[in-house]
Amino acid sequence: MAGIAEIWILDAELVAPEVPDLVGYEVSARDGNVGKVEEVVIGDDGREYIVVDTGFWILGKKRMIPAGAIDTIDPKNKRINVRMKKSDIKSAPDYDRATRNDDDVRRSHEDHYKPFSRLRR
Repeated sequence: MAGIAEIWILDAELVAPEVPDLVGYEVSARDGNVGKVEEVVIGDDGREYIVVDTGFWILGKKRMIPAGAIDTIDPKNKRINVRMKKSDIKSAPDYDRATRNDDDVRRSHEDHYKPFSRLRR
């Protein structure tokens, strides 16, 4: 989609023929588990991301992880692997449902996660 950074777009090679319901899937960084998918968002503007409930790991905080940072989706084990370490997720901006569509908030998430884009050239 024109104007949307690749970090927001799910790599079509990860799913076929359609994306499974990812709610409840475990999310793993390269060095361990980070939480569970609470919500999958496919916005009208073309941005796709998962909202991860980190539980007690980051004191009940949630993280918005853009779809382009997803490395693999394993439907059999209900697991999503992302292309970063736990520390990268911990240092990400906090997720707030009330402001998630704010341009500045999206930009801060995009800036943080862009180095982890699977589609990065």
